[in-house]
Amino acid sequence: METRKLLDRDLSWMYFNHRILQEAQRENVPLLERLKFLGIYSNNLDEFFRVRVSTMKRVAEYQGESGSQFKEFDATFDLLKERLKEEHIRIIDEQQLTGQQQRYIRMVYQNDLNSATYPLIMTQGSQLSELTDSSIYLCVKMTKYDEVAGRSVRDLALIELPTKEFNRFIVLPSESDEVSIIFLDDVVRFCLPFIFAGLGYESFEAYTLKFTRDAELELDGDIDEALVEKVARGVKRRRKGEAIRLVYDRDMPEEMLRYLKLRFMID
Repeated sequence: METRKLLDRDLSWMYFNHRILQEAQRENVPLLERLKFLGIYSNNLDEFFRVRVSTMKRVAEYQGESGSQFKEFDATFDLLKERLKEEHIRIIDEQQLTGQQQRYIRMVYQNDLNSATYPLIMTQGSQLSELTDSSIYLCVKMTKYDEVAGRSVRDLALIELPTKEFNRFIVLPSESDEVSIIFLDDVVRFCLPFIFAGLGYESFEAYTLKFTRDAELELDGDIDEALVEKVARGVKRRRKGEAIRLVYDRDMPEEMLRYLKLRFMID
């Protein structure tokens, strides 16, 4: 009976979050506000996975509902991009930058971004236990020619997007009446040659990902221990809980995805 109540509560929460997604679809809401609602929906869903999802039984209960909402989220985002185009606002990537916009991003990197990006090279033994699941990362494949080995070698690194220092969207200078917006992911992707300067890498590929740890608080029945100590211990365990979800760029190569699953110990 208690399990049924928990499941009902979780489904009610998902219906509530769906209302937020629906706000992003309302025609009477300004377009940029609708983008913000998509961000709120996504952050709420992250916290739901972080706190409420801990067993496969509960995953089975909500998977159908969340799966349909994922598709609805994508469709809403695609619609908003088209509507933004009608208002002469474009979301572009690093391959569509004009010369002026490239110079602007180089300036942003030199002044601010350089001190806010710290690569973690996974293939050189770096541990992932200290990564925070409230962050968004780029998984970067770097390739260079090893003269000693006589062949090309590849390394994989993670870069945490500096979302505390920068907005997720950056407005670029434009030489026309059209406004160009770029994701922070694509700004960092453009700056990869600067971030890894001096290490000899010749080419880069980068794909966005985020992960969610199990953050369910488990309090035992030991009445001799103060409740506040139990909660504090549970919160501490939240930071290092096992990964229960990996969200990744659909274009991520299968080889990279297999490696990430292995490192995060997720199936």
